[in-house]
Amino acid sequence: MPRLKKGIVQVYTGDGKGKTTAALGQALRALQRGLKVYLIQFLKKGEEWDLGPGFQTAKFGKHYSPDSENLQEVEKSVREGLRFAREIVKKDEYDLVILDEINIVLHKEIVGKEEILELIGEKSLQTELILTGRNAPRAILQAADLVTEMVSRKHPYQRGMGARRGIEY
Repeated sequence: MPRLKKGIVQVYTGDGKGKTTAALGQALRALQRGLKVYLIQFLKKGEEWDLGPGFQTAKFGKHYSPDSENLQEVEKSVREGLRFAREIVKKDEYDLVILDEINIVLHKEIVGKEEILELIGEKSLQTELILTGRNAPRAILQAADLVTEMVSRKHPYQRGMGARRGIEY
């Protein structure tokens, strides 16, 4: 099984569309090359992804909404997800690990940036780590090897078009 010689930390952030999409593009490329991928999503509703062999997924805090009354339950789930992510990253079993919307978790102060910085420090040498979500903290941007900021210039949502199944979610 092919392995990366050195995995880096990538961050996709900003107010524009495409952060998760970019991470999933990386996942597809990795899978096509025989690498193993784990997608860990935070605060996202919907079904878990199935992209075939070599691709695993898990969701934590999926019952979150801004006006939610179950914030303690969501926080408990997110913390469980973070513990799970640390184990996956340390195991050295997966070549690419994506923490989707982890920057939102940080922005909402559900967990502290120190916890994510520790996770980054604990990742195995060969594991590529991608962190997505708006409002990535400065400390995370500084710890990353690659940072891409998506900037929204124009979006159909501004004209009243809602999210479309298969395109935005």
